[in-house]
Amino acid sequence: MFLKLFKDAESVIAGSDANLIVQGLTTLAGANTYGGVTTVGVDGTPNIYLKIRSDKALGSPAEGVILYGGGSSYDAESQVQLDVDGIVVKDETLTLAGTGYRAGLHYPHNSGAATWAGDIILDGAAGFITADRDGGTLIVGGSSANTITGNTANFSVRGWGRVVLNSTLNIGNLTFARDDMGVALVNSTNNTWGVTKLAQGTLELGANDALPVATTLNIGKGASKADAIFDLNGKSQRIAALKDEHNTTIGGGIQKILGVAPSTLIVSNDSASTFGLVGSSIEGEVTLVKSGAGVLTLTSTNTTYGSFVVSNGTMVVSATGSFGNNSTNVVVAGGTLTLKSSAAIADTATLSIADGAILNLDTGVNESVAYLLINGAPKRASTYGAIGSGAVVIDNTHFSGSGVLTVLRDTSGTLIILR
Repeated sequence: MFLKLFKDAESVIAGSDANLIVQGLTTLAGANTYGGVTTVGVDGTPNIYLKIRSDKALGSPAEGVILYGGGSSYDAESQVQLDVDGIVVKDETLTLAGTGYRAGLHYPHNSGAATWAGDIILDGAAGFITADRDGGTLIVGGSSANTITGNTANFSVRGWGRVVLNSTLNIGNLTFARDDMGVALVNSTNNTWGVTKLAQGTLELGANDALPVATTLNIGKGASKADAIFDLNGKSQRIAALKDEHNTTIGGGIQKILGVAPSTLIVSNDSASTFGLVGSSIEGEVTLVKSGAGVLTLTSTNTTYGSFVVSNGTMVVSATGSFGNNSTNVVVAGGTLTLKSSAAIADTATLSIADGAILNLDTGVNESVAYLLINGAPKRASTYGAIGSGAVVIDNTHFSGSGVLTVLRDTSGTLIILR
């Protein structure tokens, strides 16, 4: 049996074999008991909305909900809306379907919260999870036992509100996108997706390695001016590469990596990666660890109080880049740290270089640090460099290039340079 609705249902819908078809702006508010599938929308027909105002509105969860996408633009999307503060829809599977159009789960209000405590299947061209308005929260997943799966060509977390992702995501190589000025909090782990595209708003971690460790984190919106913040939130995250982008013609916008509590970002890139466009910075208490065999280049001034650590590959601080004055612990545990600026490291910093690691100082660089440790042993205040640098202490094992490192202090006192 099929029941087709074009407007609000004013009575209870029952029947174990009843299937509900929604093809207009429809509200379900009753404690319905029907047992069939709920089908919302017509593929390619825009702005068909199902508003849910009761935990029991969708009847038996056995057959789930299928939402077909509407138009191809943001204002033509067909939606399932959790339309009441406090509503919790349990055990329903929502399939976002369609062959070229937008289908989305929404919380449309500017306060309160609603929860979809069921699975989501991406089976169309464009699937969206959206908390539309600032102050509102959409919670997806009652726990990590709920899943978001599928192979849609576009998955995006949108809106100006807060989206909390408790569900485990397994969407293969599809891009995970965060857009609009809201917040997406990822609480689950063991997630699988391709590139993480943080175009706008805030992407916040609720657990260590909430993002897939093989993902490339791309921060910024190349097509327009936007503010994008990756908030580690006191957690540790490993990624395969770090990149930033914004529209330099329009100008403005920020690309920020933030940790309000001690946090660690491990970049294990095996190919070249760059972070540091105008407006890009690492702030708060973030420690950045360079792993992987590739080159990571930092091209802007950072303000983090955390450490910078090279464990493998090469980290380059460009002529315009700097770890910043707040970071006072720089470690080259392996690989190479290349400095192309004399202001890359704070004068108050301690620099540690392990055996097998190299500090490469570019031509004309005279970098100053407070203390130097080589393989854990403190060194005297002096100048250090490779052969041909003109430094007092020549060390071709730990230094390369023609630049000089000036060590200002040791346990005996302070180096005073007369010019």
